[in-house]
Amino acid sequence: MKCPNCGRENLESSAFCTGCGAKLAAQCISAQPAPAYYAPAGNDGTKSLSMWDFFLMEFLAKIPIANLVLYLVWSFSGNINENRRHWSQAKLVWLAIRICFGVLTIVACAFFSAALFSSLDTVSNGLANIY
Repeated sequence: MKCPNCGRENLESSAFCTGCGAKLAAQCISAQPAPAYYAPAGNDGTKSLSMWDFFLMEFLAKIPIANLVLYLVWSFSGNINENRRHWSQAKLVWLAIRICFGVLTIVACAFFSAALFSSLDTVSNGLANIY
């Protein structure tokens, strides 16, 4: 497509001239198909999940050990629905966050309990010396 302002050749899909920045002819731009903002429903894993699909996924997520296996399978399998894949990936991230906070809590409790018992031992030894 040739720019009407400067005469420079541009791609047919260009909305503006790469040379002068002028807006290119609307009739050439409107001939292009509109971009698809959603994937059409089909057998390629893009079909939307129903409320019962989400209900079943949440139910299965409540079963210990099985939930971790399902999260891994749904997250990394190639032929799983995209919604299910993203949901299970998010669940894995939250699981990792909970594990990190749990470990930090255990370490903090161990540290503070050791400090507490140390100070109690010091107080009891001081009282024993007094009496």
